[in-house]
Amino acid sequence: MSIFKYLKDKFLKIFGDIKVFKYPFFLVYDPDDYLINGPKIRDIINTVQPGDLLIRRYQHYLDGWFIPGKYSHTGIYIGDGKVIHSVAEGVTIIDVFDFIKCDGIAIARPSSGQDDAIKKAKELVSKNTQYDFDFEDDNDTVYCHELAALCYNNLRIEKKVPKLFYGIIRLHQKKYLAESFLTSPDFTLIKEY
Repeated sequence: MSIFKYLKDKFLKIFGDIKVFKYPFFLVYDPDDYLINGPKIRDIINTVQPGDLLIRRYQHYLDGWFIPGKYSHTGIYIGDGKVIHSVAEGVTIIDVFDFIKCDGIAIARPSSGQDDAIKKAKELVSKNTQYDFDFEDDNDTVYCHELAALCYNNLRIEKKVPKLFYGIIRLHQKKYLAESFLTSPDFTLIKEY
């Protein structure tokens, strides 16, 4: 790994944990004040099923300004209170309570393939798969939406053209985004918080 890539990856790990507030303008490193709490958490836990995608968003994190769409992160609920997702530290398993500490969440249920998707996600954890900071296809690293798409590669999941800064800037290379699942005919939006 080059020193440039190492430094870039370290910077992006820190960058993703900074919250931005517009009025008055200031930055905060990872406060724990999320809109999903109490009754919403209980409802999510009672609703989610193994294989469901949990697609979350934050209101004030700095990286949310650069990740297109309403939702910025996707994980796969694998049952037993666990979620597999890809973050700066790599593909990992975390507790569902930790995953749903956020400001908004959608539950998307696939039409089929849940067992195979969970198996594939666990394989990526066991291989110590790293996060794809370059958002490139066909390499040994994955970003969060790509992880979900790889696990459900038998379903219709369309790549989208990312729009950044509220649609002002368009990137021309299509990528998997949260909207790839929310607009797929093979996923049903169960609930949105």
